[in-house]
Amino acid sequence: MRLWGFLLIAAVAAQPAWAKMFKWVDAEGKTHYGDTIPPQYAGQGNTELSKKGMVVNKTDAALTEVQRREKDEGEARQRVEAQKALDVERRDKALINTYTSEKEIDLARDRHLQAAGGIIKTTEVRIKSEQARLDGYRKQTAGFAARNKPVPQDIANEMKEVERELQHLQDTVKQKQQEQAEISAKFEADKERFRELTKGTTAAKPAPVVPAVPAPAAPAQKPAPVPAKK
Repeated sequence: MRLWGFLLIAAVAAQPAWAKMFKWVDAEGKTHYGDTIPPQYAGQGNTELSKKGMVVNKTDAALTEVQRREKDEGEARQRVEAQKALDVERRDKALINTYTSEKEIDLARDRHLQAAGGIIKTTEVRIKSEQARLDGYRKQTAGFAARNKPVPQDIANEMKEVERELQHLQDTVKQKQQEQAEISAKFEADKERFRELTKGTTAAKPAPVVPAVPAPAAPAQKPAPVPAKK
């Protein structure tokens, strides 16, 4: 080992001042030194040495296709995680800046639920109306069938239109009910996160200082009378 080190220093010292010395490893794991790197080892990484044998520059081996793909995928995951962390930070900041208490979050939730609930009520009224129309058309259709007469085309077309409208209204109610469930879940999560963010930030109010009431002074004792001398 000492001999290799001596030979390396001697080889480097023998080079002109401007010459470069490189160290590389071949496919069998053997280390080589020289002023140029063979083309077949150019992509396997190498180390540039100074005249005194000190490392001047180090070039890593070129990545294989699999290594490059893994590297790209790893960097993509890091970017996704960084974006997620940034989104959480923004949501937390907005949550703290928007609400000052859990009660305010409940009030905001109720306002959103009422808006969706109003649409549901209005739609349910329209559903009853359309259902009544559909029942009327079906009754007429049954009457024509009882008399072995064909259903007029305008009645058949109207009945299909009412059925489509009724289905649309029913889908709207389901959508708004799902929206209400999502609203409740969202605001419940916001309230839980708000509780975590504000935990321990509210300082406990000190107990009010009650001034001490001085005890009533004891009545002054009258001195006992001194008996007169005879």
